[in-house]
Amino acid sequence: MAQEATFKGDVSELSHSELRSEHQELSEQLLESSPAAHRREKLHDRVTVIWRELKSRVDETPPECPDCDAQHWTQNPGDAKRCSECGKHLSMDEIELVETIENYWETVLSGGTTND
Repeated sequence: MAQEATFKGDVSELSHSELRSEHQELSEQLLESSPAAHRREKLHDRVTVIWRELKSRVDETPPECPDCDAQHWTQNPGDAKRCSECGKHLSMDEIELVETIENYWETVLSGGTTND
């Protein structure tokens, strides 16, 4: 039987490195295993809460979608980046935008200009 997800506590009280570590650990659990639906949902929800907290700690904003101006990007492993609002999938013709999104994600994970 799969172990129940355990989380490190209130995200607002965790350091950036603790958040980054938990985000990576839980993301790997989602990718590497096939957890039961209720566990997968809990893991996904926690990853989302952590990501929002990480984003709130940096001064950067994600780039806008050229089709709908939203600033919400996602990517499944092996797939193209896509806008979470309108579903636009980015192609290699839009490599500059792809790289800008990647740089934004790296900034969020690294802590940007904030202190730990």
